[in-house]
Amino acid sequence: MKKITDQVKQLLHISFPLVVAKINIPIRGIIITWLFSRLGTEATAAGTLSYALFIAMLTFFFRILLSSVGVSVAYAVGSNNKQEITRVVQNGLWLGILLSIPTMIILYNATYLLLALGQTREVAIYAGEFTRGIAWVFIPCTIIANAYSLFINLKKTVIPVFYGFSGLLITTTVAYLLVFGKLGFPDMGIAGIGWGMAIAYWSQAIALIVHICIGKLTKEYAIFKKFTWLNRDYLKSLWKLGWPVGLKANIEVLFFFVVAIVLGKSYSHELGVYQIILQFFTLAICLSSGIGIGAETLIGQAISAKNTLAIRPSCYSGIVLMLGFTVILSSISTLFLKPIALIFFQKNSSQYLLFIHIFSLVIVVQFFAGLRKIMTNIFVAFKDSFFPLIVEIIGLWVISLPLGYLIGVMAGYGLEGFLIGLIIGLSTSVAILILRFHEKLNKMITTSRDFA
Repeated sequence: MKKITDQVKQLLHISFPLVVAKINIPIRGIIITWLFSRLGTEATAAGTLSYALFIAMLTFFFRILLSSVGVSVAYAVGSNNKQEITRVVQNGLWLGILLSIPTMIILYNATYLLLALGQTREVAIYAGEFTRGIAWVFIPCTIIANAYSLFINLKKTVIPVFYGFSGLLITTTVAYLLVFGKLGFPDMGIAGIGWGMAIAYWSQAIALIVHICIGKLTKEYAIFKKFTWLNRDYLKSLWKLGWPVGLKANIEVLFFFVVAIVLGKSYSHELGVYQIILQFFTLAICLSSGIGIGAETLIGQAISAKNTLAIRPSCYSGIVLMLGFTVILSSISTLFLKPIALIFFQKNSSQYLLFIHIFSLVIVVQFFAGLRKIMTNIFVAFKDSFFPLIVEIIGLWVISLPLGYLIGVMAGYGLEGFLIGLIIGLSTSVAILILRFHEKLNKMITTSRDFA
């Protein structure tokens, strides 16, 4: 028990700044949702759909880089191989650049995609105006993801906190000025939100490049000073480790995008509530993701160093810390539920009442989503990212979506029905992952002990 307590303290030291840094993601989503709502009903519908598409692309992109580069750097740190760290990060940058090209093309053509999915012409055009701006965030995100992986493994997690919230401040300020044409800036409407986000990400990336080049802990790696051509073997290794994690995350986000499309056709009046609920779900994922990355780092370094005594406590400390944060988050959200609802909806309106009615289901979703996320990070640290992918497909697409459609659309429960289906799918996924986790953990400890 003492070992787990010690690991919890060490994990908290690494993860707490990451959790704080990741909180800016749902905060950014809430601010952007508020900006959408100020532009009218069609802009809100367009923003909900296009932002869901953007998050699907960004999540796939970011998770591939953070998982593959993060774990690979963790193993290099564990073996004290500085040259390997440089090679991993530089090839992670190349991988991000290659992935940026198709994502930008898709977002530039979002209008045609939404038209093909049956959305109205007005909504699709609005969405396209927004996505043409945010298409430009993926190249700077390449730099940000790789830089974060480096700083996390150097246990300087306060640095991502600083840059994350700096980006949030720039996004909020620039987007507001461009949306409403304040202080002499052009009145760009919904397009201003996309360009505001792009400017924020580019500013953050440029600052991180400078930091890495002149920072005491990072300049010795010469990541940007002696940049090398891509290495095919490294790219294959990073892609093999990262794509199941990225696809798993994308399957999750794509699930919510499909639900938004279905609701947009049958229950369009519930889209506003759905968008707010997504931010609560994102908050839970960000909390568990921050803890998960920290646990992933500790486990990876313990495995690489053949420290068998630290592997099991590192795994369980991540689970314990995630459960603690989930209880705190749920308690705070419930306590301030009505004031939160009043920020977005008029009191006693249909949307306000729906939000209050289904929030208990949202808490349950947060619990299982957080537990599933931390389990996935543990599997990645074991260099097994494929099994969680299969479980994700089963949980969301085989169980949650059909049940959600059956209860939500055919039985007429709308958004509430989709949440019930999601709870059943998530709880099933968690049960499968826990059973497999114990088997993998015992095998990993035995293997590490044999080679120690």
